[in-house]
Amino acid sequence: MKCLSNVPLMLLLFAFPGCSQPGVSSNSKSTAILDLSRLKQLPLESKASEIEQALGKPTEIETYRDYPDEVAWLYFEGNYLIPRITLTVSKQGLLLAKTWDVRENDPLEDFEHLKKEFPAAKLRKLEREWENPHAAPIGTIFADEKKGLYVWTHDFSGKVESISWDLPKRRALAKERKKADLVPYRI
Repeated sequence: MKCLSNVPLMLLLFAFPGCSQPGVSSNSKSTAILDLSRLKQLPLESKASEIEQALGKPTEIETYRDYPDEVAWLYFEGNYLIPRITLTVSKQGLLLAKTWDVRENDPLEDFEHLKKEFPAAKLRKLEREWENPHAAPIGTIFADEKKGLYVWTHDFSGKVESISWDLPKRRALAKERKKADLVPYRI
């Protein structure tokens, strides 16, 4: 019966699989630690091995239909259907963009709190390039384009929905692609 003496200890290990800290989440679907401070410190153009060292392996890797040279590394948290972290990684394994999904009751939901978290950012409201006249817009983007920082806020609640970082040169290429897609075809 010597092996049964460890049963209470084993039950405790299964009952409390991890400790939580503010701003840090343990992802039940992967070995990732979803932490905003780690994401902020992870520079764009980091290598895949550096990403995994900082955040762990992603829960899922998806391909982009319109961008065959890029993949999305998705880091899910708990039972949420939207990833907490989404990374855009080139086929060569370089980090091109990163997004933090702000959850309900997260202090960063408040735009004023977010500005304190990013004091050096010079966020300005981006003008919408196009609006559907038959629908109300639901989001506004604030950006510091020189730093590649983009903040999406919900128009009705005013709450911050997501924070993204993107390489400025990548954003410029996307704008050029979009312009090319808008050129009317001639018959």
